[in-house]
Amino acid sequence: MEFEEIKQAYLDIDRIIHNTGSLTPEMKEILSRGYVCCDNTGIEKGVPIMLTGINPSYNEKDKDTKKCPHSVIPFVFKSASNRFWTEKKRQFGDLTDSMAYFDLFPIRETKHKEIFEKSFLYANGIRGRILEITQRAIEDIAPKLIVHTNRGSMFYWGIKTYGRGEDHINPWMGYSVERVTRSNTPDLPKCCTKEHLNRFPLYRIVGFVDSEKRINNAVLKKSNLTYLMEYVMQYRNEEYRKRLYSSENWKEIWNWLKK
Repeated sequence: MEFEEIKQAYLDIDRIIHNTGSLTPEMKEILSRGYVCCDNTGIEKGVPIMLTGINPSYNEKDKDTKKCPHSVIPFVFKSASNRFWTEKKRQFGDLTDSMAYFDLFPIRETKHKEIFEKSFLYANGIRGRILEITQRAIEDIAPKLIVHTNRGSMFYWGIKTYGRGEDHINPWMGYSVERVTRSNTPDLPKCCTKEHLNRFPLYRIVGFVDSEKRINNAVLKKSNLTYLMEYVMQYRNEEYRKRLYSSENWKEIWNWLKK
């Protein structure tokens, strides 16, 4: 899907949900800010790594933050330059110029758990329709490895956190996976130590779970994705920060994925 196609699909959903009359005041306020859609124009299909997050932030106290109801603002990962994105990009070094990026939801809200999830808790239909578009866009880019940086939202992939595998009860995108270990994948890069694999579970995507509750179940029968990693982008504790993959580690992983 090209950026303009994704953008229009999100706007079509925006029009539909506003016409249903089922939005709460909190949802209307959040959606009145407009949307931020990731633009991966120029990124090659089959790119080794795609970074994914949950949704873009929104700080009404920031003088540069403006509402744009019923509109879409493009976001290009490699040109993002504020403190938050600079820190993220520093971990990946030069790879950021070639990496893909996508948020699962284009909805602007900084406080994910406290406000976003709470406001849309009973709006599974809305979240599902938006996520359908996102999933098709990601499948079209077909990255070799998805590094999902928001551990608390792994459930949208249909995966339970901390390596507990598939969720067949609430599958959402519904990926079927198997845990990657050094035993079943002996050619893993050396940086993918047992400690790293325990802390940041890595999965091989083998298809989709067999469930009618899975979104896009009538459209997506096979997945173009290969690996999915449960990751975090930062730790407040200095000792824990040392346990993240370094930029040199990511280069090693990138080259392994290109084989």
